[in-house]
Amino acid sequence: MCCSYWYISAVFLHSIRSLKKNINQEERTLEERRQKQQEKVEKEKTSTRNLGPHQFRAPDIEVQLSDELAGSLRKLKPEGSTLLDRFSSLQKRNVIETRKKVVPHRRLKRKMYTKNAYKGFEDKQHYKPERA
Repeated sequence: MCCSYWYISAVFLHSIRSLKKNINQEERTLEERRQKQQEKVEKEKTSTRNLGPHQFRAPDIEVQLSDELAGSLRKLKPEGSTLLDRFSSLQKRNVIETRKKVVPHRRLKRKMYTKNAYKGFEDKQHYKPERA
């Protein structure tokens, strides 16, 4: 009786240790998932969302080359457009939806032609076929 009690307690202790390991491992994985989810939420707060069918693309930064730079700030010429900068800032902050530039359609020239009624072919009595 004494030996079987020790055997049962050893098996019981082993199972408790393995259960404790499993529980600790599951808690670690849950904590990692929570951290990833929290990082994802924080990233979504600062990133731009798709309010429309198009995705936001940051405009290229306009930089002057060394030979284009002026000697003083007073002589420095402004680069870019303030309106376009404000517009892209509003798109980046998800205030307005992102859009593509609308290219105006090219209107074709009107085709000119003369109708037969104008030429006088409508009246058959005035029509004389040419002979070769």
